[in-house]
Amino acid sequence: MKLLFALSLAAAAVLGALSKPASPRPASVARRVVVTVDDLPSVSRNFRAPQDRERLTKKLVAAIVAANVPAVGFVNEGKIHRDGVVDSAGIALLRQWTHAGLELGNHSYSHADLHAVPVDSFLRDVERGDIVTRQVMVDRGRRPRYFRHPYLHTGRSPRDRARVDSLLAARGYRVAPVTIDNSDYIFAAA
Repeated sequence: MKLLFALSLAAAAVLGALSKPASPRPASVARRVVVTVDDLPSVSRNFRAPQDRERLTKKLVAAIVAANVPAVGFVNEGKIHRDGVVDSAGIALLRQWTHAGLELGNHSYSHADLHAVPVDSFLRDVERGDIVTRQVMVDRGRRPRYFRHPYLHTGRSPRDRARVDSLLAARGYRVAPVTIDNSDYIFAAA
């Protein structure tokens, strides 16, 4: 995970250095890179035990903070429910992010694919994925500001997209774009 994180930062730095504008940019315009991590509270095919999830989260958050990198972790709240009950260990993992000054965003409750489920179901999933994350952020005097579409699917039609965009705006969310995807899930599967 540390290697993938370092590679992502290096790729962002190289791409930033290589992308020279055709004309000089005003001095007031600044570039900003934000690292995002999807599917919190934790993701690992090989390390699923609570102590492993704790260790991985601690190391990831520490690396982000040590590098002074702005970051947003996108939460699938379904991962912090066990047998219909909120798992306090999962909430503790999310709090590691907020206690370090990092942000949490909504990635839906169940990581539903907007291209595979009815829009009404997706909208309910977005709302359901906002309850715990919002409270964890409020506990730190903040509110979640970003949403990431699962699978980056934003709707099959302009009407579907408009309905989702309307709900997101009503809940105070901006959609967080992806500009570089390291496809780490492929390496994890291998």
